[in-house]
Amino acid sequence: MASYTQNYQLHQWEPEDNFLRTDFNQDFSRIDTALNGLAGKVVQTVSGSYVGTGEHGKEHLNRLEFPFEPDVVVIVVDDLEELDAGTVVLRGQAKSSGIGISHGSASCLNQTLTWSGNTLSWYSDTAGRQLNELGSTYRYFALA
Repeated sequence: MASYTQNYQLHQWEPEDNFLRTDFNQDFSRIDTALNGLAGKVVQTVSGSYVGTGEHGKEHLNRLEFPFEPDVVVIVVDDLEELDAGTVVLRGQAKSSGIGISHGSASCLNQTLTWSGNTLSWYSDTAGRQLNELGSTYRYFALA
């Protein structure tokens, strides 16, 4: 007589067992239910990098496009292979002062953010604050 798996009670037949279509249908139904329970719970991630162009301001937005609508985006400066200042932003956030730096007004990033579908755009008043210094490498990570 068949035994059953511990978590989903799927059939585990013994060599002498007869196979019944109803047993297979019952197993597939349990698998379908379990997979459906995971839908929407799968975390999507992406990472990458870009090199700064030196441009900044409202007319020269930085823009990252992702293969999904991210909920969180982290961007940091890769300064000589040592992660430096950057920003962590959440979907819907319109401003960011940055992380890893002093929070005095002179050193805040003061970024203005725009979210549109799979795209995050931002700008600030200097290339450094905009995370777009000429020739600097920036690394990002996003998740949904």
